[in-house]
Amino acid sequence: MIIEGTYTLQAAPEDVWHYLMNEQVLRRAIPGLERLDWLDEKQLSIALHINQRPLLGTIHGKITVIEEQFPAYYAVRFEGASEQTSLSGEGIVHLSGQGENTVISYKSILNLGKTGSPLPSALVKGLTKLIIQQFFTALAAMLRPIRSSPTEVYEYAHMHIVDEQPAEQFEEVSSDAQPTFLHTLVHQSGLGDGDPFLEELWVNRVKRYSMLLGLLFLVWIGTRLPRRFVH
Repeated sequence: MIIEGTYTLQAAPEDVWHYLMNEQVLRRAIPGLERLDWLDEKQLSIALHINQRPLLGTIHGKITVIEEQFPAYYAVRFEGASEQTSLSGEGIVHLSGQGENTVISYKSILNLGKTGSPLPSALVKGLTKLIIQQFFTALAAMLRPIRSSPTEVYEYAHMHIVDEQPAEQFEEVSSDAQPTFLHTLVHQSGLGDGDPFLEELWVNRVKRYSMLLGLLFLVWIGTRLPRRFVH
């Protein structure tokens, strides 16, 4: 199973990096975390309790940092097991600055062992999406207080999960999501200067303004309709 996606945070890459490597931050951000202990500078042991099927139970595992370059990227190898299944894989996380924001791009290959009955693929993918979304939501909430001035807070995320593992390296898998009509319109209009984060902001603004204009148009139509008086 290949898991990939992006998440934009309103903080500098250096700040995001330090938060991702901070034990106390990870303890607060990882949903269902029961134990997290650094074994050395590159390895940590983890116990994660999942209270939803099909992975119901506690997963005990180990995460190893196999490569890193501050504050641009790091790669990890992970392995673990629960009563239902075993899992292993590798992943890489890239951090790139865009103005005052950081775009996190992640991609990993997750291999599920078959220790019992086959696990429903759709449920595993749905649960994986939920855990990743909860983690980034918690991380974003902790990063907001470090901003020097209050601004509009918005995190843009997209995620893509596929079952098949291609022959190529996972770094080469495309993570582009299908754009909506508004995304295409905003992009072709140049409103976000090609920046996915800014384009997403414009898409949401267009949605809000369109609803407001639609409501005002209905009110205007109502004032122009002929009125009938009942005598």
